[in-house]
Amino acid sequence: MLAPVVVLTGCMLLLLLGGAYGLYLRNPDLTELVTRNNNAVDYVIVGRQLARIRRSQPVSVALFGDSSCLMGIEPALLTPLLGGRSIESYCMLGTVGPAGYAMAMQHLIDGPGRPQHIVLVLHPVQFQRHPLWASWPRFVQNSLPGFKPRHRFPLPALDYIRLDWLGTTLFEPLPGAYGRYYGGERQFSAALERHHGSAIDPGGGLQQSSLRQAQQLAARPLLLCSESYSYALNDAFRTALGPLRTTVARFGAQHVWLVIAPIPAVNGDPVNAAERAAAGAEIATLLGLSPDHFVTTPAFVSSQYFSSQTHLSRWGKQVFSVALGTALAPLLR
Repeated sequence: MLAPVVVLTGCMLLLLLGGAYGLYLRNPDLTELVTRNNNAVDYVIVGRQLARIRRSQPVSVALFGDSSCLMGIEPALLTPLLGGRSIESYCMLGTVGPAGYAMAMQHLIDGPGRPQHIVLVLHPVQFQRHPLWASWPRFVQNSLPGFKPRHRFPLPALDYIRLDWLGTTLFEPLPGAYGRYYGGERQFSAALERHHGSAIDPGGGLQQSSLRQAQQLAARPLLLCSESYSYALNDAFRTALGPLRTTVARFGAQHVWLVIAPIPAVNGDPVNAAERAAAGAEIATLLGLSPDHFVTTPAFVSSQYFSSQTHLSRWGKQVFSVALGTALAPLLR
């Protein structure tokens, strides 16, 4: 009597593992990349945004860039300012860099989600590209279709069951403030979907209960001494712009717009403003864009509107989104 039960159990287990392995083969990065760093916010952000690109639908405007865009631009606020255009943000991290954005952008424009316009948003913190960030473009490449699995049955199937099936069923909060604000990866992913690929940095700015309260706080002088930002581009960043230039040309440079994210006003001065303009002009040239495709947006925003040095708070996000939408409106006619 025991033998049939053992055989039946073994067959069911093999079917389960076979099904999980089949799902792994359809999306191997889920276990080989993202979940090897399970619950690390950076990997969750990039993994979720790439997943959104893989199943994207056509939109009018697509946003690409770093986390200053992810945390600093609200697509829903841009839509009415841009004549009702549909807008999705696929912004990720500065560590991914231009080469990584190029891969993600190429996949989007080659698929059903091809947009009419692309807005590229860069923060000066990534202009000095660091050698330690070199793995991130490979991460993007490996996460898009065409990635060949490296592990054989049954280990990937066991990982898939443990990390995907159980990982999305059993709650595990994200680290630190992200866990307190969003909860787990599933809740964060749901928030990204609701906000068209945009998120909120929970590190600060949550204590103000309304935009009006935040505006009153921002109007107060902030007496702090702080070093100014550098807008200098290093060679690694210039090199990374090469693949992006190729993708921009293939999409159509006349439909691509460049934005440099704002920095806290406490870090800004007239010299910064001039350096920012020069950096924008150089990046536009390196990408093959017309100079007038460098969008005129505020270089500095009240320091009270920032959640961190690079991320706007939820209220600063609203202020900058309106400014960006107002600047883009006459350009996209």
